[in-house]
Amino acid sequence: MENVEENKNETSNSTKNLKESEDSSKANETTNNNEATKSEDNSEKTNAESSENTNNDKTENKTEGANEDKEKNIIEVTNQEGGEGATPPGLAAPLQPNILTKEEKVNLRRIIAEDSKWNLAPVKTLSEICVNSIVNHFNEKPILKSLSKKYQKIVLDTISIDTPLEITAHLIEEESYWKRCAQEKFKNCDISKHRNNWKLLYFELLAQKTIEEYVPRVNQFKKDEDDTDSIISDEDADRLRSIQHLDKESQGSKLLLNSKDYTEEKKDEIVEETAEDNEKKFLDKLELMSDYVKNLKIEQLHITEGLELKKTDPLPDHTNIKLILSKLKNVEELSLYYGVKNCGLNFEWKYYGMTINDCINLHDALKNNNTLQSLTITSSQIDDNRMKLLCEVLLDNRVLNHLDLSHNSISDEGALALSKVLTKKTVNINYLSLFNNNINAKGAHYIGKALCTNNKLKTFILGLNPIMDEGGIDIIKGIYKNETLNYIDLASCQLKNLVVPVLCKLVKKNSPVLNTIIIYSNNLGIPKVQKNIFSKDSDNIDLLPQSSEDSSNKDVFGKALFEATSMNKYLTKFDIRSTDLSIEYAVAIDEIIKENHSLIGL
Repeated sequence: MENVEENKNETSNSTKNLKESEDSSKANETTNNNEATKSEDNSEKTNAESSENTNNDKTENKTEGANEDKEKNIIEVTNQEGGEGATPPGLAAPLQPNILTKEEKVNLRRIIAEDSKWNLAPVKTLSEICVNSIVNHFNEKPILKSLSKKYQKIVLDTISIDTPLEITAHLIEEESYWKRCAQEKFKNCDISKHRNNWKLLYFELLAQKTIEEYVPRVNQFKKDEDDTDSIISDEDADRLRSIQHLDKESQGSKLLLNSKDYTEEKKDEIVEETAEDNEKKFLDKLELMSDYVKNLKIEQLHITEGLELKKTDPLPDHTNIKLILSKLKNVEELSLYYGVKNCGLNFEWKYYGMTINDCINLHDALKNNNTLQSLTITSSQIDDNRMKLLCEVLLDNRVLNHLDLSHNSISDEGALALSKVLTKKTVNINYLSLFNNNINAKGAHYIGKALCTNNKLKTFILGLNPIMDEGGIDIIKGIYKNETLNYIDLASCQLKNLVVPVLCKLVKKNSPVLNTIIIYSNNLGIPKVQKNIFSKDSDNIDLLPQSSEDSSNKDVFGKALFEATSMNKYLTKFDIRSTDLSIEYAVAIDEIIKENHSLIGL
């Protein structure tokens, strides 16, 4: 009986110990849970997404650990109640998982990632995915105007500058895109020369490049297929004819025939573009740029390629300007040069100069043009016949106001034709430059008469023409009667001091309109007297210039110009360099001009 009671007491003590261990394990669980919750709160503040994943792992591990603890406790109880492997009452219980610290638990965990490329980077939003899709498929389906300004900017900053013009020309108006295109494709991008508009700059430079690189062609007739000279040499052709009757399996004939077949195959592979296709592709591209080309500057025009010319044949024509202006209908300023700059070693004189057909094409292009306001044709060998042809169409033109024909071959007959244009009241030309031509005194007489009645011209440049004193007097008389001219240039016109009295009269007029006179590099004063001293011992001649005091005393023309200038209050520029006037009068005249400029500036 006593043994039974002792056993009961032992079992009751063991149950108490089990309860106490369960209570302690629960307390540990609660403390661990509190610590876990605290760590979860801190981790949520730092990284929400990573904390959720770790918290889930922790809760799963805790539940699993709790279940395992319960199972072990039950096993221990059963073992203590009499099962096999029960721990003796005097020994300590094995270490439980709940007793491990947090760091030890973390060290025991091993995470195997399912995706090795997975990272914590945020997932792209749907709007970003859509914008990327629009950019990648912009050539197939351009979507822009339906987007908000924010996403429009992203698309325009991302799409390629090589996007076809058929898509971008009429769709995109934003300056940022065209600025990026222009700066990457062209070296010199001076927006001030293109109305401060990047889109106009891009299309005008692109049109210039397209025209300058275009080479007009003619169809080249193919030779007959039976013409063996076009395939193999004459020597091989004779050998081929001599062995036609031989066995084709012989080595010599086989080699020749194979060479013929090979060359014929290579010839079939070459696809030659016809002249019509070449021209159509060129004009289609120009038509696409028509709305955005206002200022067109062409620095070279190629001649027609493929012509077999003889020495007696006329020179080949350049790119047809009529076709260009028929597609670029909004051009307001046009500058032409009938020549080739990038000819390299293939230099020939036939590349340079306006031909009669070129002039006829330009005549036809200007005939019905109501948009062109400025025309510049320089260094193109325009002579009197071509000038007459151009003046014929200028007589009926009411839009053109700027005409520059510098560095050509216009002489007296051309000046006569041009004087008729200036006398017509419907002509609105206010800028005319004939710098560096061959106009003489007779041509200057015609132009001087036209200036007497013209009331539109404001700038007239006749420098570097040999008009001499007679022509200079006629021109200055015409300027005296003109009421609109404010800028005249008669530099290097071989004028002498006979012109000075008429020039003084013009300056004394004190016209409020005329403010600039350019007349440098003429012999207006008295040439310096030089004394020749011949030495008896040698044949050397020493030239002694006249002293400044003697020249100032004898410079009556300089004195006359000084007195005339002192009576003028509106002349702000009077260029008399290299005119043989004395230094004293030249400096005095310059001081008067500076004073006039300062007073007008106020």
